[in-house]
Amino acid sequence: MSRQDLTPLAVERLLEVGAPLLDEPELTAVNGDRYELKGVLGRGGMGVVYEAWDTQLERTIALKVLSRGAGLPAAAQQRFVREAKAAARLVHPHIASVYDATPETIAMQRIDGQTLAALSPGDPREMAGLVRDAALAIHFAHGEGIIHRDLKPANLMVEPGDRPHVYVMDFGVAKQRAVDASVSVTGSLVGTPAFMAPEQAAGREIGPRTDVYGLGATLYTCLSGRAPFEDDDVYGLLRRVVEEEPAALLQIAPGVDRDLALIVAKCMAKDPPGRYASALAVAGDLDRWLRGEPIQARPPSLAYRARRYLSRRQGVIAVSAAAAAIAILITLPFLIHARASRTAAEGQRELAEGVLALSQRVNDALQDARSTRLSGVGHEGNSYAILEAAIGECLAFLELTDAGHVWL
Repeated sequence: MSRQDLTPLAVERLLEVGAPLLDEPELTAVNGDRYELKGVLGRGGMGVVYEAWDTQLERTIALKVLSRGAGLPAAAQQRFVREAKAAARLVHPHIASVYDATPETIAMQRIDGQTLAALSPGDPREMAGLVRDAALAIHFAHGEGIIHRDLKPANLMVEPGDRPHVYVMDFGVAKQRAVDASVSVTGSLVGTPAFMAPEQAAGREIGPRTDVYGLGATLYTCLSGRAPFEDDDVYGLLRRVVEEEPAALLQIAPGVDRDLALIVAKCMAKDPPGRYASALAVAGDLDRWLRGEPIQARPPSLAYRARRYLSRRQGVIAVSAAAAAIAILITLPFLIHARASRTAAEGQRELAEGVLALSQRVNDALQDARSTRLSGVGHEGNSYAILEAAIGECLAFLELTDAGHVWL
């Protein structure tokens, strides 16, 4: 059987599986004697990633050794080197450094940790925080004129610690086309089908909002445990990316906060103008969500803003809301008194006198609550109890007074 007898998908699958076996260097020196290979960190369709020792700079690195079986044409190899060297100019705390690149190797920062793919699905707050930091790094790269094009959980490396630190990996690295939805595509397409923006999958012009989509697709996967699109056939997968909407995040991960799902949905809008204008805007909305503030994924209503504000300041608002309620109730006696003064009916006069007496007790309660609150931290509960008792007295009075119901 010759290559011509195989379907294109069969050829691609054979290249993917066989590439690492065709040209895997032994654990020895590479690029002259500069890099001493120590052990395998990972494998892929383009070759093998090793832990290596840089004898010139005397430091441990991650060295990607490209396989001849990867089949990159000369033009693709030149683009690979050009883009890798462009990425080497990016100096950012959340970008894995690229030290050097040749048509056969790329030397990168060695990071001790796991990819976000290995950690997903995880705690939504932690996942959102890591993607926020990655978005800041992507915004920085965009400012330097570099589009990543292959954002996915496997390209975000997380270094563990009290506050996990994320690094964006593989800027501008073209990879061999493969059937697996987790393997990147080269040629006119650069990226991973399952995480591609529609314009990227269709071979149209890409830009910063293409990476915004990738950030959203990454967070979608981190929260749900599955890629936005799945298909055994790479061409069918690309068609779905272009034509279909992914399953709603809240449908497959109902425990996810609605606001966080809105952020993901805005990132993954089919048309680029419908997405966030920049990766910085994504980071900003994720940061607002983490702080419990209103997000900008949609114009928030007054009720929505109030709900978010209350959820962030429940302890302080409890006293403030009670004081506001009493302040409203205090106006009630004067309204009823004014009405009572316009009639000579004995019942109205008695009602006015009762209301004035209640007003005095409410005013005293408000003063007591304020004094208790100002006496120091930890007295909010006592202050709230005073106000709550006064509110209860007002409501009990209103239950017995028809006029009170009208004016309330």
